[in-house]
Amino acid sequence: MTAPLATLPRSVSTYEDARAEVIRDLLVYLSSIWPPGQPMDPREWFEKYAEGYTDAVILAQMEAALLAAWSVGEALAAQGSTKNSEYPLDILAFTSTDGQGRPVMGQAYASAGMVGAAGAGAAAAGASGSAAIAEAWPIVAMSLARATQTIISDTSRSVKSAEMVSRNVGWIRTLTPPSCPRCAILAGKFHRNPTAGFNRHPGCDCTQVPYDEDRKHPDFQGLFVEPKDYFDTMNQTEQDKWLGKANAQAVRDGADFNQVINARRGMSTVTDKFGQRTVVTTEGTSKKGWAAQYLRKQYGAKLEKQPGSRYRQMNRPRLMPEEIYKIADGDRDIAMNLLHKNGFYLDASPTLTSKMSFYPRERELAEAAKRARQKLQARGLKLNS
Repeated sequence: MTAPLATLPRSVSTYEDARAEVIRDLLVYLSSIWPPGQPMDPREWFEKYAEGYTDAVILAQMEAALLAAWSVGEALAAQGSTKNSEYPLDILAFTSTDGQGRPVMGQAYASAGMVGAAGAGAAAAGASGSAAIAEAWPIVAMSLARATQTIISDTSRSVKSAEMVSRNVGWIRTLTPPSCPRCAILAGKFHRNPTAGFNRHPGCDCTQVPYDEDRKHPDFQGLFVEPKDYFDTMNQTEQDKWLGKANAQAVRDGADFNQVINARRGMSTVTDKFGQRTVVTTEGTSKKGWAAQYLRKQYGAKLEKQPGSRYRQMNRPRLMPEEIYKIADGDRDIAMNLLHKNGFYLDASPTLTSKMSFYPRERELAEAAKRARQKLQARGLKLNS
């Protein structure tokens, strides 16, 4: 598939390829000292490999840091920028610790500790400690690999931020495909402040591309992408796999990508007195939430203090896309009507009677709602007007 990263000038994509190679080589080394299917006593592993792991990570940090510092100058040169660094960076200052300032060896210690805890816990319960260690071994391996990759990526991002501060330029967040939906909604955003927080999850390999807004070089304008653009580069099978079948269908049916993804933050399953389980979300249901005005208008919802929460939220649950498509049972009109009622469209007002130009989907959704109402009434069901 064609991804936004492919639009990068060669001088920038070369850096991304090199950084990926540093991480790849480090993970290959990690698999050799934490071999799959060959669990070891965690104390023995730590004594034998912890120092080697630490040295390998620090060396990879140095490589990534040097590449990152070089890449900033290259990216700005490609834009014709004349903003030079005001001071040299101390590359060693960016190594030996992770993104939280903890010693790199702490990752080795923590991983050995997790395996040891699994074995000790099983033994205390009268089960086989060695069996528990064997079961924990591949799980901890994935956790350590993810943490190790994050350390290198964080080092690279920190060096870039420092280098951009010295040159007084901002940056554009770009994807390193394949990327997760959480990263996609952040991609293409320009941050004028070079030290702006870089939101990321464990294993995130998104990066910053330095950008001189005084130049506005055309080769870098393509980096200002919307998440829907990334979604549209995939075929339907890829979309379903990447986003989940119901979420992908919601986006294809016109739902806002950000609303669909962010809804997962407050997702939960509620069970009524008949045992019926419904997948809902609290995202967007506070006083200023986007979905709140739709729930208020379409369902007559009201703000109420919720148990365990500091804030008031709508007393009507907001349905998740998977629940909406379950209810719709293959009927697109019903699905679109429910997506609208639950605030997943940004281009239609809560009332569907707006004359505003920024609500272009009003007529389409009003017609879909009318057809949906007729279908449900024919089944003997009532749908809120």
